[in-house]
Amino acid sequence: MRATTPRTRRTWTALIAAAATATLPGAVLATASPLGQEALALTRSGSAAGSLEAQEATDPPVLLATGSVELQARLDGSSLSAGFTDTSDPEGPVRYGPAEAALHVPAAAETVQPPHHPFPADPGDAVWTLPAAGAEGLPRVALSTRGVDRAEVTGRVGLGLETLSGPGEVAVFVTATGDRPPSAVRWNSRDGLPDVHEYPPDRDERLTWSFSAEGTYCLGVRTTATPGSGAEVTGLDVLTVVVGDVSPGEVRTCGADQPAPEDPVLVLDRGHVDAVYPRLVDDELRLQLRDGTRLHDDEEVMREFDDVVLHAGTASRTTIPEGSVADWLGRPAGDPM
Repeated sequence: MRATTPRTRRTWTALIAAAATATLPGAVLATASPLGQEALALTRSGSAAGSLEAQEATDPPVLLATGSVELQARLDGSSLSAGFTDTSDPEGPVRYGPAEAALHVPAAAETVQPPHHPFPADPGDAVWTLPAAGAEGLPRVALSTRGVDRAEVTGRVGLGLETLSGPGEVAVFVTATGDRPPSAVRWNSRDGLPDVHEYPPDRDERLTWSFSAEGTYCLGVRTTATPGSGAEVTGLDVLTVVVGDVSPGEVRTCGADQPAPEDPVLVLDRGHVDAVYPRLVDDELRLQLRDGTRLHDDEEVMREFDDVVLHAGTASRTTIPEGSVADWLGRPAGDPM
């Protein structure tokens, strides 16, 4: 696996300053931008997959904006990875690495969130959707394990959305008929990450993809498989999706470096946490987080801010109350928070 880059420590002043921006609907606490990040980013700051910022590249990536596209798991020897594959080429599928191509969701994909399911946006809000059945001028996108030969693995292959950075939320699902919610949901960042779905090898599933805002999304895709040797292998790759009108020459893919799987970020979504906990460590005053949730350890643990994400799930969603108690939010009563 790639080595991670050193993490940049944030000062508590930066945390407090970021907290002042925490009035956007759907904002969550994330390491990359505490209390002010609109997208759910469950990665650590400092590694490229944590910041997930678009990187500079000499040549712009290929934009996959029409035809049939697969987000594909690939096993090459003992190396497992994910990338986009263009299956529309008459000469055969064309594989791209994470830095070589980006999925483009054109502006023509804009529609309205239907009333029968509340993700990736609220009913009636604008969303950018790629139908599984396809539509003129839009790509059809599948989750796929066709890069994994049946003879090379035992069991199923995992395709998971582990991290997300971007201007909004993403949902990948099987559309139901009529005015009914999706019959099956593969990924839904609005309900929290990671989301994992397992497929047999050499299989693909055409799905509906929907995004809640225009802009660039960086998807941290985790792949898992068990080769015939019996030792599970895993990969984590950051893939790029661009939603809305873009100039092809200006598109850049997301960072390619990833956090090592043996050093994951910890997600705390329930239980007791002292998020601001000053203490003396070797005669030095330190600010840490006291984790009393016992979600990842059997006892209370002191943690560094860069090592954890506090996740406010959908159950925390409410509305701004009437009265002066919430005036400091700068938004009218009834708005979501």
